[in-house]
Amino acid sequence: MEMEEERLVQGRYSRHMFAFADSMMLKCAVELGIADIIHRNGPAHDPAPDYILQLSCQHPYR
Repeated sequence: MEMEEERLVQGRYSRHMFAFADSMMLKCAVELGIADIIHRNGPAHDPAPDYILQLSCQHPYR
């Protein structure tokens, strides 16, 4: 029983440690305008390089 309880505690701990990740990903997607890019190009349009070129961020080495 202790092993199962320990796994539950570890699972809860991990969930709390990384709970910020979903909100951070959503924040980044909104700031980059990813939904607008997909809406503009249509859901059937898939080439990732096209999406990357339309992102509203600048390359860090330029």
